[in-house]
Amino acid sequence: MSIYGENGLRFRPAPNPLALGATMTSLLVIGAALTAVLISLTDLAFARAAGLNAPLYHHAPIGWPAPLPILAAPPLAPLYTWLMPTVIAGSLSIAFLLVWFWPTEQRFDTRLFIHALAFDLVIWGALAPAFVFRSFERLTLYSGIPAVAWSLVALAAGAWTVVLIQRKLTDLLMNVFPMWTPGQRLMRWMIMIPLPFGLFAAACWINDYRPGVWASAAALAASLLETLSRRPKERHEEIRNPEMREAAFTLPLVAAGVVALTLFAFGLPHRGTQRAVVLDDGSVKRVRLSALRPLLRFDALRSDIRKDQIEPPELDIRWSKERRKPAVKP
Repeated sequence: MSIYGENGLRFRPAPNPLALGATMTSLLVIGAALTAVLISLTDLAFARAAGLNAPLYHHAPIGWPAPLPILAAPPLAPLYTWLMPTVIAGSLSIAFLLVWFWPTEQRFDTRLFIHALAFDLVIWGALAPAFVFRSFERLTLYSGIPAVAWSLVALAAGAWTVVLIQRKLTDLLMNVFPMWTPGQRLMRWMIMIPLPFGLFAAACWINDYRPGVWASAAALAASLLETLSRRPKERHEEIRNPEMREAAFTLPLVAAGVVALTLFAFGLPHRGTQRAVVLDDGSVKRVRLSALRPLLRFDALRSDIRKDQIEPPELDIRWSKERRKPAVKP
């Protein structure tokens, strides 16, 4: 314990519970939108590499699956089936690098945003796809390992990453709040985590995206387990702007604007109004997914043959019967 001990923490400036909860909830919502953008861009990059030739941007808001059903079927090449394994591995790697190696200033809200974005990357980029077995069909084809086993590996890796992120977040909070007892840690956790994760689960449930519900629940459970089971290390970092008055006022407005813009541009999934954005001849159009098929162009002929691939000629070899050599008489 430091020379000041727990009594010293009581005199440090700290945000009130409402400011802390509003800031963390807003940062998680904004981070979820950024994660959706990254997943959507990765989706389109794989689709274009696999044969899509269309001026299209598709955004997958939180609450419904990222890949377009139109693109998940032929005529795209098999390369597109590697999308979800790549998203899972990339999300876990970026989340780890963000929390451990990303250089940030010592502002409290900035460091909270890094942890919030890492949470979102793991939930929507790793845990949610892990509950969809078809995400691992290509890995199953090449390795022979069942999709269930790959799903369990992804779930274990995602849950462990959530534990590590929560551990770093608790260490950060140790610079502002007394966090020695499980009750103190649980109180801060209740202010910051259950509300946004519950909102995510509710949005996924309304839009019939069950993997998002299970992913939010798994992240919530892993975060709670880490909060109660480990006492944080003593920290002596100087945190700037710990009260977060400005952030607590402006970030909820930014988060509300992001949600409103996303729903306006891409529709409400549970009402069947999902849309994509098509950039064609310098104009921007919002097109429903049901009317998107005629606007798409593909370079691929079938799911396994591309135009730029040359089919090898079929060889029809007719083997003649082997003729036995006559025996030589001695």
